[in-house]
Amino acid sequence: MLIGGPTASQKTTLAINLAKKIPSVIINADTMQFYKDFKILNNRPHNILSCKIDFRLFGSLEIPNFPNLGWWNKIIRKEIARALKKKKLPIIVGGTGLYLNSIERETSFVPKIKNDVKKEISNLHKKFGLKYLYEILRECDEISYHNLNPNDTYRIIRALEVKKSTGKTLDFWKQKGKDDNLKKKLKYYYVILNPDRDKLYKKIDSRFLKMIENGVLDEVKLFKKKKVSSNHPIFKMIGLKYLIDYLDKKISLDEAIFFSQRDTRRYAKRQITWFKNQPRNANRFVYDEAVNFFSLSTCKNYFLF
Repeated sequence: MLIGGPTASQKTTLAINLAKKIPSVIINADTMQFYKDFKILNNRPHNILSCKIDFRLFGSLEIPNFPNLGWWNKIIRKEIARALKKKKLPIIVGGTGLYLNSIERETSFVPKIKNDVKKEISNLHKKFGLKYLYEILRECDEISYHNLNPNDTYRIIRALEVKKSTGKTLDFWKQKGKDDNLKKKLKYYYVILNPDRDKLYKKIDSRFLKMIENGVLDEVKLFKKKKVSSNHPIFKMIGLKYLIDYLDKKISLDEAIFFSQRDTRRYAKRQITWFKNQPRNANRFVYDEAVNFFSLSTCKNYFLF
């Protein structure tokens, strides 16, 4: 089962509600909730130990590590297989649509592209232009050459990077994904929580104030002591930059709260748009509708092993 939706839409709460009705494993699909350094700022589930439910991949990464789609595609299959082996329902929950999308659309795993290959292709692009790269593509990956628009810079460069770095074409990796036995066996029920926008924005604002009350500043102080490079993806965590600026006396606490709330609302708006347009087979609910729909009898009917 997949549960997606904007931040603060009670995705994890719904997952816990379901897990209390049917044996389940709740698996994280939110990039910021992978990080071990934060519990409050990234809104990780606070009752993992007390509710006696099997949670996976929450707070599982330590800096300097960081999540990416290749890592996710590899590890999620292991987690799903682990849950099914225990006769439990895998509930994959999070607001990172790209990760959920990779499951629903059966995105194949492509190994990490080597940095020197990225640099080489980038230099060729700058020196000779896209038309030159497109001609190279015809020589080394004819399928991608015919499938791609000659003006599609991103996909042409990506196809060349994959071929140069792995020795295999993009089509090879797509076919490999189709041959994945796990994908063939599994069917997913995709829930998207679609809350009223005004109510969601109010909840976002109040949630951040609650974070302040719960000690998020102490959490940020501990993080600052690690002197993590500003290039690390963890700095994409909404609110982190502003809280650090407050601790460094660059802005007031009121400003840090205001900007953090604003950015979270903007992020939620982007998520709402993404989840409205991207998923193919989603079932949309407001939270209370989802709770009512997934009664105990419904769960047993939908999720049989």
